[in-house]
Amino acid sequence: MNQAVSNQSCSWIESLPLVELGSFPIGINFRESTKEPLVIHHANPRKLREEEVLRMSGDLLRVYEEGFLLPKTDDPSLIAQRLDDLAAHIRDAHRVLIARDGACPVAFLCSEVLQLSVGKAYHLQGLVCHPSVQGTGLGQRLLEVDVSQSDAHYMLMHTQSIKMFRLFSRVAVQSEEVAHLLVPQVTDKKLDGLVDRGRYHGRCLYGDVETFTKFALPGINGAQGDAMFVAGTIKR
Repeated sequence: MNQAVSNQSCSWIESLPLVELGSFPIGINFRESTKEPLVIHHANPRKLREEEVLRMSGDLLRVYEEGFLLPKTDDPSLIAQRLDDLAAHIRDAHRVLIARDGACPVAFLCSEVLQLSVGKAYHLQGLVCHPSVQGTGLGQRLLEVDVSQSDAHYMLMHTQSIKMFRLFSRVAVQSEEVAHLLVPQVTDKKLDGLVDRGRYHGRCLYGDVETFTKFALPGINGAQGDAMFVAGTIKR
């Protein structure tokens, strides 16, 4: 992999040392598959200029669209809406990790660390992998790298996906007791048990709802925008 090419294509990103992720067969945009190790970069969005946030959003848009099963479109207004949504998520994060194959992003993660009265909590705000790398372990590796640098005791997230719930359980010990402890510290919204009704404005995060139902988290109505609040203690 050409490190210089990767850095030139995203000069707004602070480069982390190469993290050995293993060899993953990557094939995005119909490129020939490679077996080069991926490079993880990170950025603090709150230190970026607005034009850099927008540039980052454009760079990650394809991963965002295909990861969330959004239909392809040439509609400028719809593309602009998706870019706005993505930029809003990036602005809200304290940290963004991006896995790149050469100059091409294949996955990204947004997170923040909250200082609560009970201690530090790692908040996974979003983790998206391009379909070509799903099932390779890349998402878990990104999460492990980020969590290990957070110095947090707890972990929390909202999700509609059983895949994300399982991923959470590989990094933290999911606990309803911990979740009920953290809920009042991170939101003033009244939840239905641990279900956040209509969190995503009455719509599913995933564009292809029929495909989404195959990995929807039981016990919530994801099609109506519900999400589960999940929390626990980080594994050491």
